[in-house]
Order: sequence, then C-alpha cells, then structure tokens
Amino acid sequence: MTTAKPWCLVLAIWGQAYGSAHVNEIARAARRLSPGLRDVVLVTGPHPREGIDPDIWQVPFPAFFAQPAFFGGRYRAKLAIFSREVVPPGRVCIYLDLDSVVTGDLGRSAELIAKTPLAGFVPPI
Repeated sequence: MTTAKPWCLVLAIWGQAYGSAHVNEIARAARRLSPGLRDVVLVTGPHPREGIDPDIWQVPFPAFFAQPAFFGGRYRAKLAIFSREVVPPGRVCIYLDLDSVVTGDLGRSAELIAKTPLAGFVPPI
C-alpha cells in the first residue's frame, strides 16, 4: 500500500500506431488502480487529439522536440517528457509507453522515485 502522494502519469503519442481509445484505457486503468495519481499528461501535437478523455491534459511537443528529425527514430521525440514545458514542476512523474499495460498501483514506483531520485525523474521546480 502506498501513501498516495500526488504524482503524474506522462504519455506521448504521434503518428497512427495508437489511437485515443488506447490512451484513454491506459489512463483509466492507472486512475482506477493508483489512488495517488493526480494528473495525466499526454504529449501530442501539434493539435490536440480528438477523443481523448477531458481529464487528460494534452500538451504539444515543445518546439525544439517538434522538429522532423525527432520523429524518425520512434524514440527521440519522447525526450520531450523531460521538458519543463511538458510536466508539472516539482511533481514525481511516471512515463509509460503506449504499448504498456497497467496491472497495479503505479504509485509504488512514484514512491520509490520520490525517495530515490536516481530511480526516475522529478521535473525541475
């Protein structure tokens, strides 16, 4: 059992490999199983995706990461999750790839990150 301290789930989507229903299901499962989950941030762009649940905060890829070169290798654009323009400052964040399945309380990982910053990342304040 976790102490349910607030934390943030970060997801990233571009292209057509995954759709809104997939993003929504990951977010819903995380909310259902993780009482400390405060925010879900979806990095997308340049425009918001249709069909995304309204409680998911959609943010565009920051300009630096929105360059075509970042989208060619399937992972480089994900570096945007470390940007101050994407994540809530000072909050522990958990990033999941869209091919992940949530089967338990992700707050356990958030708690570990909060205690040991090297285990993950905490955005700058």
